[in-house]
Amino acid sequence: MADKEGGPVTRARSQRSRSKEPTNVTPVTRASRGALSLEAVAEADNLFATPTSTQSQKSGRTESSMSINLNGNSPQNSSGSRVHSPQLSRAQEKDELHNLNDRLAKVLTQNSRYKEENSLLRAQLEHVAETTSADLQDQIDKYKIEMGKLRKCVDVVTAEKDREILAKEKLEAQLRDANSELNGLRSRVDDAESRMKQAEREARDRQQKLAEAEAVAKELDTERQRLEKQLNDALKKLASAQDSLERETLTKTDLENQLKTAMEDSEFQTSLLQSKIQRQSVSVTTVDSALRPQSGPDLAVYTSEFRQMMEDAQAELEENMERAYGQKIDNLEQRVGMQRNQIQDLGKALSDSQRDLKENQKDNKELMKQKQKLEADMEKMDHKYRQHQLESADRIKNLSAQASETMKLYQQLMEENRELQNINTEITAELRMYDNLLKEEEIRLGIQSPTQAEPSSRKRPRYSDGDGLGRSTTPVSRTNRLKRGMERRDLPSSQVRSVIKTSANKSIASGPVRILEVMPGKVIRLENQSDENIPLGEWTLKQKSELGAEVSHKFQKDQVISARSIISVYSASQSHVPHDGNTEILSGTLWISSTPLLTSLADTFGTEVAQYESSGDTVQMGDGEAGGEVSRVENRGVFGSLKSAIFG
Repeated sequence: MADKEGGPVTRARSQRSRSKEPTNVTPVTRASRGALSLEAVAEADNLFATPTSTQSQKSGRTESSMSINLNGNSPQNSSGSRVHSPQLSRAQEKDELHNLNDRLAKVLTQNSRYKEENSLLRAQLEHVAETTSADLQDQIDKYKIEMGKLRKCVDVVTAEKDREILAKEKLEAQLRDANSELNGLRSRVDDAESRMKQAEREARDRQQKLAEAEAVAKELDTERQRLEKQLNDALKKLASAQDSLERETLTKTDLENQLKTAMEDSEFQTSLLQSKIQRQSVSVTTVDSALRPQSGPDLAVYTSEFRQMMEDAQAELEENMERAYGQKIDNLEQRVGMQRNQIQDLGKALSDSQRDLKENQKDNKELMKQKQKLEADMEKMDHKYRQHQLESADRIKNLSAQASETMKLYQQLMEENRELQNINTEITAELRMYDNLLKEEEIRLGIQSPTQAEPSSRKRPRYSDGDGLGRSTTPVSRTNRLKRGMERRDLPSSQVRSVIKTSANKSIASGPVRILEVMPGKVIRLENQSDENIPLGEWTLKQKSELGAEVSHKFQKDQVISARSIISVYSASQSHVPHDGNTEILSGTLWISSTPLLTSLADTFGTEVAQYESSGDTVQMGDGEAGGEVSRVENRGVFGSLKSAIFG
């Protein structure tokens, strides 16, 4: 009820009474938020007091003064003379006085009640001031504890950043070692390839010699077969001659036997004829002697004719026998002579054939020895070639495996290097965000004024880490920042910061050669994805930035990219990088270091065969919303624990 009827008046009087009389309330400091808020409420109540309350105060003062004047029966004006009201009668004055006395009693009663309420309010105010100061002290202690945690977290972040920097330097050293090892492996592979090519050339020469030896052996084999065929023919002829000789010998024997038989038969027939002739002559003589006396000259003539006829017949028979058997004997003798000549010729041919056969056998033995020697040499050479081929294949396989492992390690190191760069960027962005949040919280708590929180007075030192990028690798100065406080719960949801990293690099190739990687301002790497060597003579590498800057590099005429290999073209600023002119090339062009960047590769005809778009890694600081998407930095290792320690 006191609040409804005269609350503002009572509070105003309590303010005036507090300003006049001493109080036991502890004076509220500048940093006590509760006491400041109560004083601000009291001042606002005094300032915005309603006209009704002001009029009631004036009327109360007027009534009290009038009641005092009436009780003393000496109303006076400002000059000390009594006040005469000709307009009021005595009864009216009494009624008015009675009313004024009633009102005065009410005012006094209300005044005593207000005093009691004022004392209660003072006690409550003292209690609130004590409670508020205790809460503020607790809050300051909490801030100190949280600042200690933040210092520890910042130390942990700084230590982790230093470790990441050391790990990055170590990885870069490993990357350089891997590059040198890769170059060594490539040189070893090139040496192995050259030795392999030399071995292949020697093997081809040996194969050619072997083919020639095989051709000679084949010709000798053909000649041997021809001689064997001739020998077989001669042997066949000899066998047939021996058969014919045997047949002729048998025929000769048969003819000789027949001749002997015929001669014996002729002798026998001759003897028979002679005996017959003798008997006939005897008989003729006998008949003649017997008939001579009887026949006379006619018989003698007849006998002489008969005798002459018999002699002619005998002569003719002998002539016929001599003609028949003599011709046969001559024929047999001629045939025997011819067969003897043939046998002698066949014997000579046989002896010649045997002599040629022996010579051919000798030659064949020598040729067989040479062939066996050549075959043994070829087997040894073939064995050595196969062994060398297997060793070369194993060596090339091992070198290829080592090269692939080195490339994998190189790519892994590159990925780790990129990740370290991204982490470094994220750490820098997050530390900058924490710096801004700490600065805002210090300004809000009054620990530091806005003029003291200028960014120029706390500029972070930077230095180049040797790669020309100027990344910040020095830990953040903590001399002033460790004194700051931050309370995440007091920030509105619109001030929640999020770190978003975007990267959009894209490689396009229409042929086997593609742009594998582009490090702005440092190096461009080309990769041959095919199994064949590709000439890059008169090919052109071009770079064009978003601002219109354009540079190019033209390869030499004898430049070749090997199968499944990588060529690195370094910028002219990277003269400290080792280069061999084959896989590591130092260009006379300064590559563009700004992004976005478009890199292209064109052949000798100017046709673009590969393209690489470098959009760069960008970090965006955005305002998040409650329940929105959380940045992936919040869940990363120490940063997640740091945010959980700060924000709860």
